[in-house]
This record gives sequence, structure tokens and C-alpha cells, in this order.
Amino acid sequence: MLQNQQMHWISLDHDLINCQIKRINDDDYFALDRHKIALTECLDAWWYYLRSSNNEELRAAPLAFFFMIFENAFGPSGNWYDCYKGAFSFPFALRILKNDEVIPYLIKISCWRGSVEFRFYKIIEADETRFDTSMIHKPFDDELSEQQMNVLANFLMGFAEGFWIAKQRNKDKWEKLFPEDTQQDFVKAIDSNYILFGFKDGSFFQMCYSDQDEYEKMKSELLTTYQQALHQKIVEEVFFTD
Repeated sequence: MLQNQQMHWISLDHDLINCQIKRINDDDYFALDRHKIALTECLDAWWYYLRSSNNEELRAAPLAFFFMIFENAFGPSGNWYDCYKGAFSFPFALRILKNDEVIPYLIKISCWRGSVEFRFYKIIEADETRFDTSMIHKPFDDELSEQQMNVLANFLMGFAEGFWIAKQRNKDKWEKLFPEDTQQDFVKAIDSNYILFGFKDGSFFQMCYSDQDEYEKMKSELLTTYQQALHQKIVEEVFFTD
């Protein structure tokens, strides 16, 4: 997504919730992380969205498709995730609008093993002492209930998928306007579950292995080649482009 769009608040006025959401960077997320409390995970949203989707690309390679549409809609993945069990992370600021009050929350969307997790956090005052920040708390239903969390998760997935579909329908026009935004191949690995996923030769892929040796062999063939090509591209851009 374009850099200036990345900073805008996205409004959601739903029957169940009125709020605004904005993608933030890792530094802001880390700074806010010091004064937050974790809420019970929104576990079902991803699997329900996946099961109910008729999108063949999503169903064939869910992690690859999810990563692609989120990067296109909300900007590049952050780096704050478990590199052994995950492969991407997208932090968001959430402000709930209720009774002329703004209630701040965070959403962290990340890959965990073979799934996509939506984690919600309530921002608290820096001098707040009522809550044990080491514990996971039940949702504050008068602010953000579990049902509302599912609404938000589905909204963000639908927004990203809609952005991607619209871009593909106007692909020629988009590439003329933004040639630097042409989709590039990528490869991601989740070592904990022997999963490789990505985008190559115009198609999404996701491969799951039960044998570690077979996984490592394919990972070396796909990921090493991709990383070497990416390194060379960065060298060219940094050192040999005016």
C-alpha cells in the first residue's frame, strides 16, 4: 500500500462497534507494549474466514495469500514475531469510539505455526496498578467484547482481500501508475511446522512436510535462492543507484 495511505485511520461503523483502525510500525507498537494488558485470544476468526471463503487462491495457499493481501493493503510486515514459529506480523492501533470517548487498544496480527492469530490488547495508563500485566484477561465487554473482536478481524481480512481483488481487476492501470509496486516473488518458512509458502511465477503456493530432511532440502532450494536474489537487489539499490 502507498506510504501516505498507510498512516490513515480506517473507520468502521458497524451495528456492534464504532471504531477506527490504523497500521503502526514496530517502534510504536513496542513503545505502547510496555503499558498494555493482553486479552483472551480471538481464536476462531481466521479459521471461520478460511472455511467460508470461495476464493480458490486463499484456500489453496492461505498463509501466502493472507501475507500478500495484508502487505498490499497495509504496508510491509513488521519484524516482531517468533522467527521459528512465525513468518510475519502486522500491528495496528485501534480506537473505540463510545459515548464521546476514545478508548485505545492494540491489535497484533501474526503468523503462528500454520495459523493466523488476532491478538487484542487494552492500553492502560503508565501509572496504572490495578491490572496484572503478566496475565491474560477476559475481554472488557463494555468496551470490546469477543463478538466485537471477531467483527474487527473479519473486517480487516475482508478489507485487505477487497483491496487485492480491486487491484487485480485494474492491474494494467495500477502498474502504469505505480510501476514500483509490481508484485514480487517471495518465500517464507515456518520451521516449527515444516511449512513453506510464498508467491512464485505468478501463483501462490503453500507446502507442508512431515519429513524434516525433505523440508530442509526444499527450503534450501527455494528460500536460499530467494534470499540471495533479494540480497543482490538491495546491494544494487544501495550502492549502484544514484
